[in-house]
Amino acid sequence: MKIMIIEDERLTRGELIYLIRQSLEKRGMEAEILEAASGKAAVEVLAEEEPDLIFLDIHLGDIEGTVLASMIRRSHPCAQIVFATAYNDYAEKAFDVEALNYILKPYDKARVDQTLERFFALDDRATGQGQPLTRISIPTEKKLVVVNVEELFD
Repeated sequence: MKIMIIEDERLTRGELIYLIRQSLEKRGMEAEILEAASGKAAVEVLAEEEPDLIFLDIHLGDIEGTVLASMIRRSHPCAQIVFATAYNDYAEKAFDVEALNYILKPYDKARVDQTLERFFALDDRATGQGQPLTRISIPTEKKLVVVNVEELFD
């Protein structure tokens, strides 16, 4: 798994990386963490890498994060984007690019954990590794019959 942090403030970037690693460690997981300190650096990294999850600041100095998010959505449609910013007034734009989450600075460990939980839940649904199938619906001529899967193999 690859996680990318696009944040122009070095200390803030480091704090977020620390919280992500802590959260992953609790799950017994690791990830390759990619970093970019500007929009230009992000574009260069994204030309070479395929991150699964991207934490993106709104104000990067050389480009607005919302513009970069739109570019990322086109070039990396499977990547999940999380806006990580000090500004709470860009949430609507986050919805426009179908962001996974929107977290505010200073970062809260619980919010970072929640974001990773959302990401893993999406991944589990995509790979079919979520909750096991316990019931199925079988259409008949006049109605839909719900059957417990265990009963099929008795």
